[in-house]
Amino acid sequence: MCESPAEARSLKARADAAGRNLMVGFVYRFAPIFETAVEVLEAGALGTPVMASFRIGGRGSHQVWKHRKAEGGGAINEMMVHMLDMAIWFFGPMARADLLTCELLRPRRVIQGVEETVDAEDFVQARFRSAGGVEVAIEADLLTPAFSQHAEIQGDNGSFFGSITADKPCYVHCIEPAGGYPAGRTDISNPHTNLFLAQMAEFISAVRDGRPPRRCTAGDSVLLMDALNALLGPDNEAPACTT
Repeated sequence: MCESPAEARSLKARADAAGRNLMVGFVYRFAPIFETAVEVLEAGALGTPVMASFRIGGRGSHQVWKHRKAEGGGAINEMMVHMLDMAIWFFGPMARADLLTCELLRPRRVIQGVEETVDAEDFVQARFRSAGGVEVAIEADLLTPAFSQHAEIQGDNGSFFGSITADKPCYVHCIEPAGGYPAGRTDISNPHTNLFLAQMAEFISAVRDGRPPRRCTAGDSVLLMDALNALLGPDNEAPACTT
């Protein structure tokens, strides 16, 4: 959204004072499989959530700016933030953050046919704990040649596994029947949706109907900026990478 939590709060306050909608593009909130994850959590099918892991990789060697720190690139800004936003959507504000790994594993790479020297991190691992006590692990990279993404949630009554990619299984597995799900594994359909169109449709609908957006609000992004601040410090800048 911006460079700091203070700036995020200022933008939100200005939008609120002007009666305007301010929405930030985190498209995973519009994926049907993750809408299902929210429904599963709200229905209590998994019992009490205990831990979750998120993985996202790919899109490397696509655009040079994605690999330059000065241009806002790197695996944190380009990839990890989307999974962190999902974690906040699922579990609420983060109370603790630890950056476990921050590496630049490919300092030279061919991007659009040109060999480039780059400086932004391309592999990160981070650990968070939600205010409600859920342990969250996030791994992100700009190394995977084909896009890869999934989310896994473990509760005291079962598991959820989901991904926006068609080649991965999506399911709920309950120990005891709960939340409308039987004991055992229930496979979940994963229909393709244009997430960008769904996101823009929500914004346009909010403007037309004179209501706040239902997702990806300025308040959501304030929570995200707070979590990044806890992870990276007040400058929200990844530490110098090891290579």
